[in-house]
Amino acid sequence: QLQTPAHYTVEALTASSMLRMGYQQLQDLMDKHRSLERMVRLATAAALYGVMHRQAEIMAFSAEQKFTTFLQRSPHLLNMVPHKYLASYLAIDASTFSKLLSSVRI
Repeated sequence: QLQTPAHYTVEALTASSMLRMGYQQLQDLMDKHRSLERMVRLATAAALYGVMHRQAEIMAFSAEQKFTTFLQRSPHLLNMVPHKYLASYLAIDASTFSKLLSSVRI
């Protein structure tokens, strides 16, 4: 299962450099370098925590709470990402996102 193609793509918002490596190549490197294995394990655990935390917020928070939390964490994205995508990311209606945004703008 771990060596199947992904069902998603990633699009960078700014100029980026990416590295890629095959699954088996990563496994071989981690077998050879235990410190790399530890780093990958810690990064994986942190990513899993982030996903679980975000999912809990999506399910438990009101639209206002999601919007406020987003503004505290990532206000710079308001000028980088179309608002319809931010609304979708926050799991709120685009018109609700627009109303919340206009309520905080000066």
